[in-house]
Amino acid sequence: MHRSLDLLVFGATGFTGRLVAEYLNATYGVGGALAWPIAGRNRDKRVGVRTLIGAAAALPLLTGGVWTAGSAMGMALVRRLQMHAGLSFSIEDQ
Repeated sequence: MHRSLDLLVFGATGFTGRLVAEYLNATYGVGGALAWPIAGRNRDKRVGVRTLIGAAAALPLLTGGVWTAGSAMGMALVRRLQMHAGLSFSIEDQ
């Protein structure tokens, strides 16, 4: 991916992230004025979301989490906004 990105959607395989990706695809498409990939840990799930929302195969898929070097490189290419639709948390009994 040589082009800088405008928006990066982490967590696109979850409910909220899929809705965001669906909106971006319907509004901006792939390869247009807004450069946006979907990112996450599981490539197969991201391919499934790309297919489910009807996005072109040219929609970039970034692999990794916010803690990996590859993701850091992807985030460094983002010019405008990083959108994290997933949230890791734990619940502990008090």
